[in-house]
Amino acid sequence: MMSLLCSFFLYAQVLIFGDRASVDRRFWFNFFIAVTFIFLDYACLYAPTLRIFHFDSWNWQGKVLQAMLSLSALLLFSKASLGLGLSVTNFLDLKVWLVFIAVVSFGYGLSRAFPTEGGKAHQLIYQLTMPGLAEELFYRSALLAIFFSLFKSSGCATWEVNAYASTLVIFCFDHVFSVTPDGKLSIQLVEAIIPAIVGTALTWLRFRTGSIYVGILAHNIFNSM
Repeated sequence: MMSLLCSFFLYAQVLIFGDRASVDRRFWFNFFIAVTFIFLDYACLYAPTLRIFHFDSWNWQGKVLQAMLSLSALLLFSKASLGLGLSVTNFLDLKVWLVFIAVVSFGYGLSRAFPTEGGKAHQLIYQLTMPGLAEELFYRSALLAIFFSLFKSSGCATWEVNAYASTLVIFCFDHVFSVTPDGKLSIQLVEAIIPAIVGTALTWLRFRTGSIYVGILAHNIFNSM
């Protein structure tokens, strides 16, 4: 259901911003790849039968599968397109680290305003590794590269903006709707505000640095707060 909504969202943008005369087999191939990746992502995260780790409720196996799915995009795109390249110059940008500090400070502020009970060591390890790694690899690496190709092939004059905006919207969308361990759909509209703020910052970091590495670090530290 959620992957179907995402598909409609993508195609609506093509109808609004794209050039229908440019829609050809290459576009439909890119659209198929985009929809397939979104569907497989939900399948990875919500597969109820996979329980590798039984000592907690954290979705280790879902995140591992999400990361593996994202890395499969290397078969279609270059490392640079996926934001996996390294450029020292971009990492020396002061604005990048100011935004990084802002994300971490925001996470710290939330943890102080809404304190929770301290988790176990494996929970901290999970938050310091899996969410940022898997989600940055998916949203701001694989999915972004697919969207670049999709919107460019649709004739969108603003194809780059559409690609960045789409990954941000789907990132927020995925944090509004979730599936609980007992298989029930959970809708958290109020909590979408935080992913929107943090997601915007992470998207900007991806744009500014051309890579996902600073975003992974910021994302993981934020989640661990």
